[in-house]
Amino acid sequence: MNLSPKICVTLATLVTLGLAVAPASAAPTPVTLAVSPTFTAGANDIYELPGVGNPVGNYQTFDYTNRGPGQIFTTLGNGSGYALNSVTFEGNGDSGNPTTATNFTLQISSVAADGTTLTSIGQFTAPASAAFAASNNYLTFNLLGQNVNLNPNRLYALGITTSSSYFGLQQANTGNNTGSATLQNPTTITTTLAYQRAFDAGLTPNAPVPELSSNVSLGFLLILGIVGFVAVRKRSPQFSG
Repeated sequence: MNLSPKICVTLATLVTLGLAVAPASAAPTPVTLAVSPTFTAGANDIYELPGVGNPVGNYQTFDYTNRGPGQIFTTLGNGSGYALNSVTFEGNGDSGNPTTATNFTLQISSVAADGTTLTSIGQFTAPASAAFAASNNYLTFNLLGQNVNLNPNRLYALGITTSSSYFGLQQANTGNNTGSATLQNPTTITTTLAYQRAFDAGLTPNAPVPELSSNVSLGFLLILGIVGFVAVRKRSPQFSG
């Protein structure tokens, strides 16, 4: 029997529409922050590392006039998208005036087609004290278990600010990202800069979603038919024995 292609239901088509990630909560989600003098990018990461020097201005995490450092990047083409497991920035040794209550806030946003409008898909916070003690090290926000899933071939933005004080970030020009550094507030990229920050988006490709084959679909339809036949037979006198 020749089966029409229309019978084949592809779950991947249904799931892809919802890949963009769970909505951000009203308050940032606490996560852990690892501080290390070395860092190696993963095989599926988008990155610009290592740092090559201090950028000129516009590199510190303090949220001056509601603007903080950001970095845009584009995901690759895995059809089922990617899980974002971590975000790393490299410090440049220029930091100061922290308090015991100083925290980092990391915002992850999708970037609209206009290249500037941001839609937050997650905000995370972590204590900054260990980072200020080693301000030229790599800062890695652990997002495992946070269900941050990114669509393929899509532009995203990372923004990082401190609740008080300032923390300098390195610039970089060696990696696989085609984006650029930015200044941004929670809803808009306010300035696009000529360099990139030293950063890493730790990505794992999501597994393909199995398709329902024609045979499975036909079997499902046959089961429905049998169930319907039995139900009709029980109700209709013409089928009584």
